[in-house]
Amino acid sequence: MSSCDDDAPPPSYPARHMTLGFDSDDVAALINSINSSQHPRTSTLPHLPAEVLFQILEFVPVDHVLTWRLVCRGFRDAIDGPVQYEHLKRAELIGYLGPRAQYPLDQLGDSCYEQINFIRAHFERVDDSLATHESEPPPQAKRHVDQAIFTIDDAWYREFSRLEQNTTQDGIIRPAWQSLLDDLQLLGDVEGCGTLKWCLRLDKAVLDLDFSPESLRNYIAIDLASRKILLQWKDVFWNFLKTEAMLRELMEEAKHCLREVRRQRIRADLDLDKKDHRLLSWRLSVLPPLFGRSRYNNAPRLGTSVALSGFENLEDDAIQILTLLRKEASMSRDEITSLEQLRKDRLEMERDLEAMSTAFGDWRSKLFGVSAGLARSSTLPKLPPKLAAWSDELKAREEARVKTWQTQRRAIGQLALVLNGSIEAMSLPEDAFDDCESDL
Repeated sequence: MSSCDDDAPPPSYPARHMTLGFDSDDVAALINSINSSQHPRTSTLPHLPAEVLFQILEFVPVDHVLTWRLVCRGFRDAIDGPVQYEHLKRAELIGYLGPRAQYPLDQLGDSCYEQINFIRAHFERVDDSLATHESEPPPQAKRHVDQAIFTIDDAWYREFSRLEQNTTQDGIIRPAWQSLLDDLQLLGDVEGCGTLKWCLRLDKAVLDLDFSPESLRNYIAIDLASRKILLQWKDVFWNFLKTEAMLRELMEEAKHCLREVRRQRIRADLDLDKKDHRLLSWRLSVLPPLFGRSRYNNAPRLGTSVALSGFENLEDDAIQILTLLRKEASMSRDEITSLEQLRKDRLEMERDLEAMSTAFGDWRSKLFGVSAGLARSSTLPKLPPKLAAWSDELKAREEARVKTWQTQRRAIGQLALVLNGSIEAMSLPEDAFDDCESDL
């Protein structure tokens, strides 16, 4: 046989039964390698007990909860059970009466409006009254009950009751207030899908409960007379966590995220088989674009501009309120205490300014004979009633103003004494000392 025949490959059948040059040591090394990859060594790092990990889950930020839920089955069961129940106990429902310019709210003073504008309700208990005696859950299983009862704060009721007694004196029509309360309780036809009425606060997050009145009625039932709110909390919390996670992902990329998330959720609730929902979908499509995109649609045709501008105003008002509430929820206790002290110092400064202005006006009136009211100077600019509405620039400006007043307070007091002494001297008649027995 020639060398060419020696180099030819063997037939396929004998080749399957021929050795390929591997001995027993090679086979053992291969098996050990496979076993090592299948059974990695146990980590030498310390492990936290499962009980501690489940306690940590209760303090995970709400916008990261769904990410932690994907770690393992134990985390999923803990988050769906006891962790969610802890969230429920920390939750707060916030109702919004309406914007400042809306009638009859425009008839109120600023301080009165701020006291009744938001209705706050806190968790009281889960509603297990529908359970029978045999199926009634034990105390440790209360988290399995779908309905929760929230109680409205007494402070709102006291202020609103005082206001309700004086409505006829203030010129406010009672039917207008009744209509406002009916909208808050989702009775009758509530205007506008996307109008902010009820939102949920959980730790540092605040979002709408839902957007259409029909969807809200499926989740929440409000009874202002009994001060109770019944909430289907499991569905609400699940939507809340999904929306908050979506918002967090968007906020890592660009601004206008809250508007984008609200528009997406409003679109998801629309039924395009309904005429009014198709109209709302069109209004959403012609809203000002977000993330710096150009607006290509032309101006609305005659007759539609009012409806479109009204829908834009609804969105602007909802975003403003939600942003304010989210900022309020994210403020620390130290920050709130600092701002409250700053507001207290500023009020004291305003009283000093008013006293100085009054004294200076009286002094000019005595000296030059002008009206004391015309001689007084203007007061300081008003501050937003809510601390969360104070911007960083406003806070820095007021801190500098208060600091200057505190350093000059002694001089201001001395100047006030001089002015008051001069006023008393000018108030005396010219012959006031003629009858005094004196050698001078």
